[in-house]
Amino acid sequence: MTRQKEEEFQVADMPNLSGYTAIVTGGNSGIGYETTLQLANRGARVYIASRSKTRVDAAIKAMKTGNSGLDIHFLKLDLQDLQSIKTTAEEFSQKEPRLDILINNAGVSLFSLNMGNIC
Repeated sequence: MTRQKEEEFQVADMPNLSGYTAIVTGGNSGIGYETTLQLANRGARVYIASRSKTRVDAAIKAMKTGNSGLDIHFLKLDLQDLQSIKTTAEEFSQKEPRLDILINNAGVSLFSLNMGNIC
């Protein structure tokens, strides 16, 4: 029995995302940057969740070069601080009625959480 090769997903296969709201953690560089850009290019309102407003603002400026109509925003989030996560969730809930897409791109080392010996 032979298996048929599945078609590869292409950016052009993404549907129109107008009316959708997304959060991308670490969306100011690398894969997160491209993910943010493509979601916004398809009409989604995208929040880049990050610790650094300066880096996110620079990324947003670069993304909007040539397309100033992109709906991209900064959302302060420090994944190493559990209170920050709660505060960010509350802030987001005040701005938006719902979250449609969540891209967990940023990573946190368990050891960096300063939680002591948990193993």
